[in-house]
Parts: sequence; structure tokens; C-alpha cells
Amino acid sequence: MTSPKYDIVIIGAGAAGLMAAYKLSKAGKSVAVLEAQNRLGGRIHTFTGTGFSSVVEAGAEFIHGRLPVTIELLEEAGVKYSEGQGSFWNANGGNLSRGYGAMRDWGTLEQALSELKEDMPIDTFLDTYLADEKYAELKNFVRGFAQGYDAADTSRASILAFRNELFEEEESPQYDIEGGYGKIIDYLANECKKAGCEIHTSTIAKEIKWSTSSAEVITDKASFVSEKVIVTIPAGILQLKETDKEAIRFTPAIPGRMKAIQSIGYGNAMKVFLQFKTAFWQQDDFVKKFGKEIKRLGFLVSDAELPTWWTQYPGEWPMLTGWVGGMSTKRFAGLADEEIIKIALDSLAYIFNTNADYLRSELVTFKVADWANVPYIRGGYTYTTVEENKYRDMLDEPIESTLYFAGEAFYKGAEMGTVEAALATGKNVAEIILAS
Repeated sequence: MTSPKYDIVIIGAGAAGLMAAYKLSKAGKSVAVLEAQNRLGGRIHTFTGTGFSSVVEAGAEFIHGRLPVTIELLEEAGVKYSEGQGSFWNANGGNLSRGYGAMRDWGTLEQALSELKEDMPIDTFLDTYLADEKYAELKNFVRGFAQGYDAADTSRASILAFRNELFEEEESPQYDIEGGYGKIIDYLANECKKAGCEIHTSTIAKEIKWSTSSAEVITDKASFVSEKVIVTIPAGILQLKETDKEAIRFTPAIPGRMKAIQSIGYGNAMKVFLQFKTAFWQQDDFVKKFGKEIKRLGFLVSDAELPTWWTQYPGEWPMLTGWVGGMSTKRFAGLADEEIIKIALDSLAYIFNTNADYLRSELVTFKVADWANVPYIRGGYTYTTVEENKYRDMLDEPIESTLYFAGEAFYKGAEMGTVEAALATGKNVAEIILAS
């Protein structure tokens, strides 16, 4: 049986893959997109669950600033977005208060970072420059921030990347998308199909046989022949051994590129969604404890076991989203959802100085989204490692104008680990192919 032939085959129907398909198919190229899962979006997963009053974002949720590719696409698609308005709260040692909380010896950290000349892992930096026991709280904060925000393993993560993130990026607003990121995925997929692009879900790429200007992607269902292949699967899947059932084999092998890919940091992320009968934190008892501003609660960070939480403010939907990232997610590995929910409720009881049984009595429904457990994804997003820097230019280059790589793992810029990064790399690869 003759395999269908295309100009480009794209592996992965997440933001990067669909963006590349959108640009290429609109330019008249014949494109096929192959997706292992039975849905589109990858680490974007907007869904409506039983008992939830509105859509839930199991994966990507916010736009961190006026990011050009994302904003342009939203406006093109006619999807509304709005700036977040809630207040920030901090809870440490059982004390909940408004604001970011003062960190003792912060100036010492800034000084040490500003004088740093060479890169090293975050742990090495902390143990070298903040070795005194009096800095224990500060070191815990730095590790917690890197793990929670960047999903990073601090024994590998770059301290220079952390410094840039902490001190050099401008403060920018955060936006919510009306109806969720799934609106972008739906728009891209529909536009691709209008332009003649084929999208095949539940189609698992097993092997890419390639030579210059020719490739065959062998899947569990059929083979797809093309002049070029764009690989947009997560770094964690690319890093698997060939013997793993979710791995993709390259024939001939690409050992230099695979060594570079192994240098990429890839961390996990877990979200917990709890919908309550009412927004309990807005009730009189809690207002008396914490003041009227608690009614505008937006984000909350804490030293609880499940540390980070946010509301739907200014929406009135009484749901709290819990978040944990990086190495801290290992604490939850293998636990049943009910066990994780118990930890979540205990964490909230500690934060709000209330009773976990009361919170459980108010709970309507819940869901746990642990991305380490999702086949063909197996994690959250990437972070910069020390060793990755020496491979950065190689990671961006196509192989013999035949194999291309895109996705947030292959992005070089300030927005690493975001949907913006994925969209930008998909757009960039498409433009490179069209220019050639």
C-alpha cells in the first residue's frame, strides 16, 4: 500500500505543532499533523468536568504579560482576554497576610547574584554563597521559587537564568483568557482544516526514517511520507530511551542532537481543583480574621504542603486551584486522588486557620491533574540547566533541512516554559521552511 505524501509532517498537535501547521497550510503547503493522544492541545487542556461551574484549565492557564504571538493570535481569533485583578497574599508559619511577605537577608542574595560571573547549579550557588545557617530560610525560599515557578530541579537549574528571571524581567500584568486556552487550540485546528491540513489523533509516531529532503514517519496505524518533518513533542518524551514504548526512533540516529536534547531541563507540574459551595474565604468569619481585602483574594503562596493557590477573582465561581511544581511533585507520586485532596484540604485549613472537616463539608467536586501521569507528555515544562547553554545554538538548527524541532523546550528567550514560547517556535520553524 502506498503511503500518502506531504510537504511537511508535524508530530504533535500542541500549541507549537498547530501553529506551524497553521502557517504552513495557509501558505499552500500540504501538511499532516500526527497526535498520539485522542485530543488536541498537548499541555493545553481546557475541559468542563462534572460538578464544575465553568471550564477548568488542567494545563496552561495564564498569559504572563503582553506576549506578542499569543496576543496577536487571540485578537485574530476574536477571543477575549482580561487583566487579572485579585490581590496577592502570603502565608507562612500559619499567618496569612496581604502582600509578598518580607524575606530576611534579601539584600545579601541580591548582592551575591549581582557579583556572580559564571554559571552554576542553583544548589551549588546557595551552598557556596549562602552557606551560613542564618540563611536557611532564604535558601528555602529560592529553592521553593525555582521548583514552584520554573518546575526546576535546583541541582541542575542555572543560577544565571534564575537571576535573569528574578531581577531583569520587567513587571508586567497577567491575563486570563475567556473560555480558556482551548479557544486558541480550536481556532488553530479549524483554520488548519480549512486550509486542507490533515490532523490525525490517536496516531502514535514510532519511528522517523529520514535522509536529506525525504522522510517517512511510521506510526501505529500507517506511514506518512514527506520532504520535511517537524517534531514538537515534549522534551521529556524526546529524552526517553529508544526501548521505552513512548519513545520515537530516528533512523539514521542523530546522536549529537539527542545529546543536546538530554541537556534540557524538564520538570513536572500538578494542579488540584477544588470547587466549593461558596467562596468560603469571603464569608464573615474569614473577613473578621483577615480584613475585607480577603474578598479580593487572587494569588496565595505559603509554606503549606500544597503551597500555591489562586481563585477565579473577579469571577464569582467558588473554585480554588492548588499548584505544586518541580521536585516537590514527587511527594505526591503514586498517591490516589483522595489522598491528594486530603493534603490539599489540610493545607488550606493551615493557611486559613480553619478546620479541614469544615472545608470538606463545603466541597462540591474536585480534580487532580498530575502531568507526570499523562502518556506522551510525562511532565510540565522546561527550565534552563547549566549544561544546556553550550548546546543552545545546536538545538535551534534543523538537520539537513529535513528534521526540524519546535516547542517550548526549543525556545530561546525570556518566556521559556510558556505557551508563548511554544507558539513562537512553531511560527519560527514555519517561516524558516517557507523561506527555504
